[in-house]
Amino acid sequence: MGNLSKDLGMEVRVPSFDLCRHIIELAEQGYTIIPSILSGGQVESAKIALDRILAEEVAIGSDPETDTESHQVTFLLPGKDPLFRAMPANPCLMAIMENVLGPDFVLAAFNGLIMKPQGKAQRLHMDQEDSVSDMAVTINALHVLDDFTKENGATRLVPGSHKSVWPRRGAMDEREGDAIHICAPAGSVIAYNGGILHAGSANLTNQPRRALHLFYCRKWVLPHWDFEKSLPGSIRSSMSDEEKRLFGFRHRPDWYDFSQRRKQRGRALPEVRPSKRGLFSWGRR
Repeated sequence: MGNLSKDLGMEVRVPSFDLCRHIIELAEQGYTIIPSILSGGQVESAKIALDRILAEEVAIGSDPETDTESHQVTFLLPGKDPLFRAMPANPCLMAIMENVLGPDFVLAAFNGLIMKPQGKAQRLHMDQEDSVSDMAVTINALHVLDDFTKENGATRLVPGSHKSVWPRRGAMDEREGDAIHICAPAGSVIAYNGGILHAGSANLTNQPRRALHLFYCRKWVLPHWDFEKSLPGSIRSSMSDEEKRLFGFRHRPDWYDFSQRRKQRGRALPEVRPSKRGLFSWGRR
């Protein structure tokens, strides 16, 4: 799958890349910074496309869950602009995900987010339903489109917090004093464990702080999006088998967090059975 980005017409940048260091940092501290994944031209094109999409969606109507006092988010970017279709297959990212999540990992979501000018900070949170302290089950590859600084709302996180088990709220707030700001130049990727405590910080400037969030998961984790059913038919029909696999087509896992989703919908819980990996896997026989 290393040539998929080129096949889709995307300029592939492979800078000095220390795969072992990135894998070790993800395991030990829960995050790593990969420099120069996007060129200057790619960054500018992505900013233009993201600004256009966000403006179009605001014109349609504001959703209090996606357009808050702190941030605005848009989902399913590969279906909204062809520019975003090849980004998930960057060979550097693919190498990291294969080593951390296994060779059959899939893309769970691809979102764009801005921290609003003069906007409030987010609360510390995780990007996955549950804490899994003994392995990485999800990785968020945050693509930096504006230089991340403490002043403009750089992501802050609590190093090592992915090794603990956290409730969805409560105790997370108590770790705020341990959070550090992750400053990085535009074009970088900040990859972090979905179970690490993190948040977007207050943007004290008069300009938006933009980023792309490419969320990858193990094959048995419930993806955020069903790309097979959500992407337009014109895109699906042009995708190679390799690209479809990355986007999770024909992918029906025994979802480890399946019970949580069913509980939220007020349905009966499915049975619980041990998975091959020793964790509990939620699913139906």
